[in-house]
Amino acid sequence: MQHLVSRFPGFQAQGTLGRRLIEGAERVRIFGEDIPVRAAIHSVDGLSAHADQKALLDWARAFIQAPAQTFVVHGESSAAQTFADLLQQQLGWQVTVPEYGHALRWPDFLAHE
Repeated sequence: MQHLVSRFPGFQAQGTLGRRLIEGAERVRIFGEDIPVRAAIHSVDGLSAHADQKALLDWARAFIQAPAQTFVVHGESSAAQTFADLLQQQLGWQVTVPEYGHALRWPDFLAHE
């Protein structure tokens, strides 16, 4: 039998198939089918296609005028909240980290102005 190896570069978000595999799942559900994991799983830490917090803050500092409202929707909820807090504290931005299923009507979220 051939030995299969799967490598995951970078971060795998909570609740994703990649995360379940990295955490050692013995079985996964794909397209409604229960599949046994028969591959060696390796995570290549330190690789990411996403800007880090400092790079994102540097990008935000380059705005001539702050956005009326910013939504942080990427990453684990704790990391998203930390970044939102930094935008609020350091730049004075109005920032929201929406919860799953949270809906806002356009442009009602600007009503605070």
